[in-house]
Amino acid sequence: MFLEIACRPRFSRMRSFLAGCAVVLVAASESSARRATGVVAATCPQSPGLTFQAAAPQLGQVLTHVTVATMASFGTASGPAFYSVSVHNGSGSSATFRLVVELKFIPSDPSLASSCADPYPDGESGCWIQRQSTYDITLDANKDWTKTSNQVNRFVTGGISGDDSPFRSLLDRTGDIPAGRMILTLGLACSTDGQDPMDASNSSISRIPGTDWLNFSGTYQPARSPQLVSPGAPSGSGFPALVASPPVFVFSGNLDRAYTGGTAPYRILVWELPADASLDQVQSVLPTRTLEVRRGVVPWPTSWPALEPGKRYVWRVDALLHGVTDDWLPSSTWEFSVPYPASPAGSSGANLSATASQVMIPQVSGTPEQNEMAQLLALLAGPFRPGVEPELRTKLPDPSSLLVAGRPATLEELRNLVQDVLAGRLSVRAAGVEK
Repeated sequence: MFLEIACRPRFSRMRSFLAGCAVVLVAASESSARRATGVVAATCPQSPGLTFQAAAPQLGQVLTHVTVATMASFGTASGPAFYSVSVHNGSGSSATFRLVVELKFIPSDPSLASSCADPYPDGESGCWIQRQSTYDITLDANKDWTKTSNQVNRFVTGGISGDDSPFRSLLDRTGDIPAGRMILTLGLACSTDGQDPMDASNSSISRIPGTDWLNFSGTYQPARSPQLVSPGAPSGSGFPALVASPPVFVFSGNLDRAYTGGTAPYRILVWELPADASLDQVQSVLPTRTLEVRRGVVPWPTSWPALEPGKRYVWRVDALLHGVTDDWLPSSTWEFSVPYPASPAGSSGANLSATASQVMIPQVSGTPEQNEMAQLLALLAGPFRPGVEPELRTKLPDPSSLLVAGRPATLEELRNLVQDVLAGRLSVRAAGVEK
């Protein structure tokens, strides 16, 4: 049996062997490059021998309210820094330079982007947050200058400041941060007799030889309500019975790779639903089980109390709305029940639904790891599942032979692959049985 999952630009191969056949998954990873360098011809003889490095790790992830707000306020002494810079003077004499910082937010909505006043057009309409340089910084021979955004506070008056930036004006008009991209440019500029290289009259800035403008870009998406996949079905569906316990929670959200500080971007909430209680009544009290998670494929935690036969359960997932305080955006509520051991739910032979809300469980029950792997492989098969379902229902996967790029893989990697498919970052291209 094989599964082929397409994405670009690089491919890795995952293989999970079952008795007498093999499941082959082909997936591609998105490019992780988050910076590009440009070359600007310049002469700066008064600052030779400088080398420059910078990093903005938060821009390499999906941005949230907290990261955008931090950048818009340029960081605080106690808050998280959003970039770091390091300058080394490898010459035998002191060197003088200025750190240049440009920060711009480009809304996805073209009308919002074009509505921002842009005194320094760079070929793409957007809302400037900052465009300034430090005062002259003199670095002794063979010394290093290392700072974070929270420590860089010697900016020249002028340019664009955070207090009256077009980005702040955008927030005043929209009332919230719209979807868009954050673009950060860092570089070293020549110091010329105290002149401000970021003055409005300067359309180009002299770059110190041996250094590049470093560009970082991150995407911001407002949190969306998570979409549940399994176990169970939407509330009102009659509490479908689990056919394998414990289940694996599967849902799709848009904050899987978001930077949310010390708070996970999702939380799973589970309630027991007595026969004499309504859904609203149950959700008005604290859930019996709660777990904060960062991805949308979550096995039943071993620390949770076991599910009880004959009981009904409801669950939902909340997505983090990270602003001044933490708030949560709930999903719809799903429901399931746990059959008694004598229930024929697991061996009736009835055809399983081909909808995304029903995850195939093998008739041949193995270890919890094997059962979860079978569920995940069924999810990966997607629209091609009918062709591979008989194999999965009668053959136990071998966790020890799950490989990625020829090396042993973990179950977590398979969970992440499923989440990428559910989120649309990968797509299923084919599935079948190879004898």
